[in-house]
Amino acid sequence: MKLLNHLTTFIVFYFIFGSNVCCFSNTATEEMCYYAFDVLHSELTGHDQKIIPLGFSNNELSPLFVTFNTVQNDQAVLRGCIGTFSPQPLLSGIKRLTISAAFHDSRFRPITTSELLALNCTISLLGDFEKISDPFDWVPGKHGIQIQISNKMGATYLPEVSIEHFDGDKEKTLNHLIQKAGYRSAINEKFLGQITVERYQSSTFACSYQGYVEKFQKSDTNSFQKHSEL
Repeated sequence: MKLLNHLTTFIVFYFIFGSNVCCFSNTATEEMCYYAFDVLHSELTGHDQKIIPLGFSNNELSPLFVTFNTVQNDQAVLRGCIGTFSPQPLLSGIKRLTISAAFHDSRFRPITTSELLALNCTISLLGDFEKISDPFDWVPGKHGIQIQISNKMGATYLPEVSIEHFDGDKEKTLNHLIQKAGYRSAINEKFLGQITVERYQSSTFACSYQGYVEKFQKSDTNSFQKHSEL
């Protein structure tokens, strides 16, 4: 159970299983990560948000996740992750999910200014959703999987989770995902044949807050440092 609580797990606002998302037309970009940091910095400091030149807009839709990690002793520690399988307008979706991941992930206390310089952000855009009859018909690192056990029991792991936490072991990954969904009874072949499993792929981009400062806020670096020390 302790392992489950520390995994890079994900809360979903709208768990739409078997959605009509079938195309993978969007690519996560550096600008999306830096836009998330624009939003976060504005929320934390009360300063006017400094919108960077954007190469995406609300005309583009995608299921997406926003993840924040801090780096401690060269290890990434999850600080918040919120996402949705419902296609979102990218501009408003990233803003809303950034605020939710940073301040409203119920597993963690809200992110503070003191953590900014150690913070990393990952944007994940999801696509290529496919229902699979064999719950092991997916490739670790390539596919994320979402499972539905009942109307109230479902969970997902993004593609990188199996590699990062289970060494690519599909059985171990699936068993932990089932537990994450809240199932506590025996996991056997009969049970696996009754659950609904869908695989998907993601386009991800990660960046650090320090990189954001260096690239877009050079004139405000000293100010950022002061805010980070509050």
